[in-house]
Parts: sequence; structure tokens; C-alpha cells
Amino acid sequence: MLSFNSPIWFYPEPIDFRKQLDGLIMMVADHLQMNPTSGQLFLFRSRSVNKIKMLWWDRNGFWMFYKRLEKGKFQFPIKNDAALELTRDQFNWLLSGLNCMEHKLLPSVTACPKGCDGSIITAPAPLQILPKIKATEELLSFLVVSKLDDRQPLYHLEKQLRERYGVDCSRQSMANWMIALMAPLFRS
Repeated sequence: MLSFNSPIWFYPEPIDFRKQLDGLIMMVADHLQMNPTSGQLFLFRSRSVNKIKMLWWDRNGFWMFYKRLEKGKFQFPIKNDAALELTRDQFNWLLSGLNCMEHKLLPSVTACPKGCDGSIITAPAPLQILPKIKATEELLSFLVVSKLDDRQPLYHLEKQLRERYGVDCSRQSMANWMIALMAPLFRS
């Protein structure tokens, strides 16, 4: 599995793309003065601006990646002799064909902007249609539709809930809930 958790370095000067693995290793060690076996990712560009080679050390050997755009060109940073360190976002933008130096990162956000004391904050319970009962809105709507629209008697609903869903709910409770739900309709 490939995972790049180390810095990503981009060398913006075009290189000879005939260089293979050993040539890129020598370039990192001699020209960039970096350790090619450090686990860092090194990116190199071609003169034609449509190819990228990447060199990466993984535990016991080198990986060399090569990407050639069939249409269009990469938008590389301005040429200079120093390697540029890229963020993961800039790396992804570069591979997507965007100018990685002109795109700006959104400001980072912390989960606790005013400081966390480590305690867990519990959100208030949502409002219920009928306070102080344990029936969910789904169960109440099922009862209303079954009783008023399907014309099911409460003793059938009591049996159905017990046999199909394993819910033990008495006819008396369902009748009280139905009365409490309908009461606001008849008050005006």
C-alpha cells in the first residue's frame, strides 16, 4: 500500500527524461543534496511540460512513477535551481493540471477554537411530539396512519407490533398517544 507521509519535493528545472531510476537517485543525492532513501517523495518534470517522474523509497526498495498527459500540459511553478517542498494539496493540484503555487489553502480550523478542556459536551435532546413518552416519531406516525387511514383497530396493532417487531405496546398506551396527538386539533 502506498502512503506518502513524508515531505514531497518538486525540482522545477526540467531534467533529461532518459534518466531512469539510478539517474534520479544520483540527482537527488548529488544535485539536491538529499537522502533518496529517506522516504520522501521527489518529483521531476520534463522539458515538454507534459511528463512527471516521481521517485520514492519504500522500506526496502525504490518506486519510480511516470505520468504523461495525453492532452494538455502541467502547470509547473517558476523554474529555479532549488527544490520546492509541496503540501499534499499542492501535490494533488499539480497532478490534476492546476497551478499548485497559485491555489491557496483554506485556513485551518480547529475543533475547539476557544480551547478545549477535554470534556464531552452533550447536545440537548431534540424536541419530541409528545414529551415524557418513549415512543419515536416513526412509531407515532405508524399508529396514526394505521388507525386513521388504514382503519386498523388498536387490538390488531397491538398484536402486529408484538408479533412482527417484538414491541410490547398496550392498546391503552396507543389510545392515550392518539388522544394526545389529536387534542390540539380539537382545541380551537
